[in-house]
Amino acid sequence: MPDAAPVTETAPAATATPAPAQAPVQTAGAASTSVLGSPVEAKPAADGAKPAEAKPEIKYDLKKPEGSMLGDDWNERTVALARERGLSAEQAQSVLEHESATLAHHEAKRVLSEKALVEGWATEAKADPEIGGEEFARKVEYAKRVVDRFGTDDFKKAVTETGIGNHPELIRFCYRIGKAMANDQTVLGGSSSSESRRKTPAEILYGSNV
Repeated sequence: MPDAAPVTETAPAATATPAPAQAPVQTAGAASTSVLGSPVEAKPAADGAKPAEAKPEIKYDLKKPEGSMLGDDWNERTVALARERGLSAEQAQSVLEHESATLAHHEAKRVLSEKALVEGWATEAKADPEIGGEEFARKVEYAKRVVDRFGTDDFKKAVTETGIGNHPELIRFCYRIGKAMANDQTVLGGSSSSESRRKTPAEILYGSNV
């Protein structure tokens, strides 16, 4: 029997390990896959993009209308409002003119209201049972003498400018003093009966011990 051929042992062939899959290389401008699997278009980087230019600051050169009653600070206040609201120079000027016209309107109404009030006082005084009637002018003259004699320049100015001189109660007050001064005389002690003086308004109102 022939000898068996020697058996040569061969090492088992090594199992090749598959190389890991390479992630696809993305190129600029190519579509890629997002996490959720939707294609995302990769935008190329903006090359040489310029930053947005700031708008030039608006110059406000506001002028109040001639004769405006607005205060000196109204220009600055209107400019601040215009910058806050983004108004143009023309719009800001329009706002200032509107405010001036509104103030003038209210002032005119105030003057008319005060005039009606003062005229109403005069009407009441003429109809007053004590100081009014046919002798109104004579009684007013008594009141005027008191103001002229004892009133300071500032008092007289206030009476005229405010119209308070038409108030029935002021006319009544001055009329009573004037009438009492015209009718009431006192003789000074140690003087002859012919030497006399008029009482002062304080003495007439509060007595001779003031």
